[in-house]
Amino acid sequence: GQKKFKFFMNVEEPYVDETAESFTAMKINDSNIGDGESGSSSNSNSTLVNAELQAWIAMYGDLGGCAPFIATLAGREALVVPFAFCFNVNGRLSSSLSSYLPCDDSFGSEMNHWPDIQSQLLALSADAVKLLFTAVVRVADAGYRHNDIKWEHLALLPVFAFKSSTPRLEPILVDLADVEKDPNGLKAMAAYILDNMLHIESDKQEFTKLLLQK
Repeated sequence: GQKKFKFFMNVEEPYVDETAESFTAMKINDSNIGDGESGSSSNSNSTLVNAELQAWIAMYGDLGGCAPFIATLAGREALVVPFAFCFNVNGRLSSSLSSYLPCDDSFGSEMNHWPDIQSQLLALSADAVKLLFTAVVRVADAGYRHNDIKWEHLALLPVFAFKSSTPRLEPILVDLADVEKDPNGLKAMAAYILDNMLHIESDKQEFTKLLLQK
């Protein structure tokens, strides 16, 4: 039967679309949500949201099993994208489900794959540098440069081969509000990461080795 999308923002109760189909949930990019506005401000917001949607489609398509879409929330357009598990500011992944849910248990009983996902998160947390590199390459291969790379924007997107299977977790960069087309994006993003995100010499060496093998 049909499952539900469960939408949530930082302090709002989940909004449930009874007709949508999804394996788990969608997450609202709430940075574009605010007081209902009209005129040039509204048009500008619409342009930004549409640009972010096109960037997501170019980089990821419907990789998460659900294509992103634009919805009107609080009187403004906002991008709704597949839910993913984001890294912490220190470049680690939490093994607690509540860390990823701003509305307590927004998934309810539908998060029946959590034990398997939890074990993956614990294992993958040690591979942060490799996952970051993979996510950056995915952005660059789509012809883009992400201008706001930080650990919190590295995420693992659940991808199901079959609806009943345990998902694999694909590394992606999220928050695509500040991206631009750049055929040399990998070089620029790699330089930023080496200068600003990787502070341990072994991490820098690992990232550089991956870069040279690309």
